[in-house]
Amino acid sequence: VTRQGESSLRTVEALGDRLTRLERAHSESSQAAPRELAQQRRELRKEISELSERVEGAVGVAQELRQRFDEASDQAERQTQAASERLAAEARARDVLEKAVQQQLSRERSAREHLQESLVSVIAAER
Repeated sequence: VTRQGESSLRTVEALGDRLTRLERAHSESSQAAPRELAQQRRELRKEISELSERVEGAVGVAQELRQRFDEASDQAERQTQAASERLAAEARARDVLEKAVQQQLSRERSAREHLQESLVSVIAAER
């Protein structure tokens, strides 16, 4: 779209230059037919007008595309932030769970050691 707009803008500028050259040639040349020059000027003005409309249309399309890009970028940013927050919450939950498992394992180890000591005491007492 931008290339099309730039191309149209260059064409408008070239037509403007052409119109200026024709007007200069008209004023410098008494041989040129005024009717022909007037017709050429009208045609050039019409082409310039049409190209200007195309440039404006291309600019409008470019602005709309930029707005869509900005909206998509914002949405991607929000999704990334939400995913990051979910991952952080999952990491915190995993840490809490791991700590709880370690505490449970420690309690079970202590209980097993206590039972082993009690069992050794009972066996020693029976002898």
